[in-house]
Amino acid sequence: MGWETILTNQNLSTYAHSSTIELSTLNVLGTSKGEHLSVPSEEINGETFTPYKLYYLNSNGKFFQTDATTDAEGAKSLIGIATDSNKLLIAGYFATEPFEADSGAPLYLDTNAGAISPSAPTWADNAVRIVGYALLTTEEYTVIRFYPDSVWLELSINI
Repeated sequence: MGWETILTNQNLSTYAHSSTIELSTLNVLGTSKGEHLSVPSEEINGETFTPYKLYYLNSNGKFFQTDATTDAEGAKSLIGIATDSNKLLIAGYFATEPFEADSGAPLYLDTNAGAISPSAPTWADNAVRIVGYALLTTEEYTVIRFYPDSVWLELSINI
Protein backbone atom coordinates (compact mmCIF):
# COMPACT_ATOMS: atom_id res chain seq x y z
CA MET A 1 0.00 0.00 0.00
CA GLY A 2 1.52 3.36 -1.03
CA TRP A 3 1.58 6.50 1.12
CA GLU A 4 -1.09 8.06 -1.10
CA THR A 5 -3.55 5.30 -0.15
CA ILE A 6 -2.66 5.54 3.53
CA LEU A 7 -3.15 9.32 3.50
CA THR A 8 -6.49 8.97 1.71
CA ASN A 9 -7.70 6.34 4.19
CA GLN A 10 -6.78 8.35 7.28
CA ASN A 11 -9.20 10.87 8.76
CA LEU A 12 -6.78 13.78 9.01
CA SER A 13 -9.55 16.24 9.85
CA THR A 14 -9.57 14.73 13.36
CA TYR A 15 -6.48 16.80 14.17
CA ALA A 16 -7.18 19.83 12.04
CA HIS A 17 -9.94 21.13 14.31
CA SER A 18 -8.36 20.44 17.69
CA SER A 19 -8.37 23.63 19.71
CA THR A 20 -6.40 22.63 22.81
CA ILE A 21 -2.94 21.11 23.08
CA GLU A 22 -1.56 20.67 26.58
CA LEU A 23 2.17 21.41 26.44
CA SER A 24 2.58 19.28 29.55
CA THR A 25 1.71 16.23 27.40
CA LEU A 26 4.73 16.96 25.20
CA ASN A 27 7.28 16.70 27.99
CA VAL A 28 9.08 13.61 26.69
CA LEU A 29 11.58 13.70 23.83
CA GLY A 30 9.90 12.37 20.68
CA THR A 31 6.31 12.96 21.83
CA SER A 32 4.06 14.37 19.11
CA LYS A 33 0.45 15.41 18.56
CA GLY A 34 -1.02 16.13 15.15
CA GLU A 35 -1.29 14.78 11.61
CA HIS A 36 1.01 11.82 10.97
CA LEU A 37 1.79 10.00 7.76
CA SER A 38 2.86 6.33 7.91
CA VAL A 39 5.29 5.61 5.10
CA PRO A 40 6.20 2.10 3.87
CA SER A 41 9.97 1.49 3.94
CA GLU A 42 10.15 1.04 0.15
CA GLU A 43 9.10 4.68 -0.23
CA ILE A 44 11.90 6.02 1.95
CA ASN A 45 15.33 6.71 0.43
CA GLY A 46 17.14 4.33 2.74
CA GLU A 47 15.84 1.73 5.17
CA THR A 48 14.08 3.94 7.73
CA PHE A 49 13.63 7.54 8.85
CA THR A 50 16.05 9.02 11.36
CA PRO A 51 14.02 10.44 14.26
CA TYR A 52 13.98 14.25 14.59
CA LYS A 53 15.12 14.77 10.97
CA LEU A 54 13.11 16.56 8.26
CA TYR A 55 12.15 14.73 5.06
CA TYR A 56 10.54 15.90 1.81
CA LEU A 57 8.59 14.03 -0.82
CA ASN A 58 10.63 13.94 -4.03
CA SER A 59 8.98 13.92 -7.46
CA ASN A 60 9.92 10.21 -7.75
CA GLY A 61 7.59 9.40 -4.84
CA LYS A 62 10.34 8.72 -2.28
CA PHE A 63 11.23 10.68 0.84
CA PHE A 64 14.68 12.26 1.25
CA GLN A 65 16.23 14.46 3.94
CA THR A 66 15.71 18.17 3.37
CA ASP A 67 18.58 20.53 2.57
CA ALA A 68 18.19 24.31 2.26
CA THR A 69 21.28 24.70 0.07
CA THR A 70 18.97 24.27 -2.93
CA ASP A 71 15.28 24.76 -3.61
CA ALA A 72 15.08 21.22 -5.00
CA GLU A 73 15.44 19.51 -1.60
CA GLY A 74 12.38 20.43 0.40
CA ALA A 75 11.68 24.10 -0.24
CA LYS A 76 8.62 23.50 -2.38
CA SER A 77 7.56 19.97 -1.39
CA LEU A 78 5.54 18.22 1.28
CA ILE A 79 7.81 17.94 4.30
CA GLY A 80 7.52 16.19 7.63
CA ILE A 81 9.58 15.55 10.73
CA ALA A 82 10.35 11.91 11.54
CA THR A 83 8.77 10.76 14.78
CA ASP A 84 10.02 7.19 14.41
CA SER A 85 11.43 4.87 11.75
CA ASN A 86 8.42 5.05 9.41
CA LYS A 87 6.24 7.98 10.57
CA LEU A 88 6.31 11.64 9.68
CA LEU A 89 4.53 14.42 11.51
CA ILE A 90 3.24 16.67 8.73
CA ALA A 91 1.49 19.19 10.98
CA GLY A 92 1.26 19.49 14.74
CA TYR A 93 3.42 19.68 17.84
CA PHE A 94 6.66 17.83 18.53
CA ALA A 95 9.21 17.53 21.33
CA THR A 96 12.60 17.32 19.60
CA GLU A 97 16.20 17.40 20.73
CA PRO A 98 16.95 20.71 22.47
CA PHE A 99 18.43 23.62 20.54
CA GLU A 100 18.76 27.35 21.10
CA ALA A 101 15.53 29.05 20.08
CA ASP A 102 13.50 31.79 21.70
CA SER A 103 9.87 30.97 22.47
CA GLY A 104 7.72 32.11 19.57
CA ALA A 105 10.67 32.35 17.16
CA PRO A 106 10.32 30.98 13.62
CA LEU A 107 12.26 27.85 12.69
CA TYR A 108 13.67 27.23 9.22
CA LEU A 109 14.93 24.50 6.92
CA ASP A 110 18.65 24.22 7.59
CA THR A 111 21.55 23.83 5.17
CA ASN A 112 22.56 20.68 7.10
CA ALA A 113 20.65 17.66 5.83
CA GLY A 114 17.39 17.05 7.66
CA ALA A 115 17.98 19.74 10.27
CA ILE A 116 15.88 22.59 11.67
CA SER A 117 17.50 25.95 12.37
CA PRO A 118 16.46 28.99 14.41
CA SER A 119 18.26 31.08 11.76
CA ALA A 120 17.31 31.54 8.13
CA PRO A 121 19.92 30.55 5.53
CA THR A 122 21.93 33.52 4.21
CA TRP A 123 23.85 32.37 1.12
CA ALA A 124 22.92 32.87 -2.52
CA ASP A 125 20.85 29.98 -3.96
CA ASN A 126 19.79 28.85 -0.44
CA ALA A 127 16.10 28.22 0.08
CA VAL A 128 14.32 29.98 2.97
CA ARG A 129 11.22 28.25 4.32
CA ILE A 130 9.66 28.49 7.75
CA VAL A 131 8.82 25.02 9.07
CA GLY A 132 7.32 26.01 12.41
CA TYR A 133 7.80 27.92 15.64
CA ALA A 134 9.59 27.23 18.91
CA LEU A 135 7.19 27.06 21.83
CA LEU A 136 9.36 25.93 24.74
CA THR A 137 13.00 24.98 25.23
CA THR A 138 14.34 23.06 28.21
CA GLU A 139 17.60 21.21 28.83
CA GLU A 140 15.93 17.97 27.69
CA TYR A 141 13.87 19.02 24.65
CA THR A 142 12.43 21.80 22.50
CA VAL A 143 8.69 21.78 21.77
CA ILE A 144 7.89 23.09 18.31
CA ARG A 145 4.69 23.85 16.48
CA PHE A 146 5.50 22.09 13.23
CA TYR A 147 3.46 23.61 10.42
CA PRO A 148 5.59 24.14 7.29
CA ASP A 149 4.72 27.30 5.43
CA SER A 150 3.78 26.88 1.78
CA VAL A 151 5.67 30.08 0.92
CA TRP A 152 9.41 29.85 0.32
CA LEU A 153 12.05 31.89 -1.44
CA GLU A 154 15.44 31.37 -3.02
CA LEU A 155 18.12 33.91 -2.17
CA SER A 156 19.74 35.54 -5.17
CA ILE A 157 22.60 37.14 -3.20
CA ASN A 158 24.39 36.53 0.10
CA ILE A 159 22.82 38.44 2.98
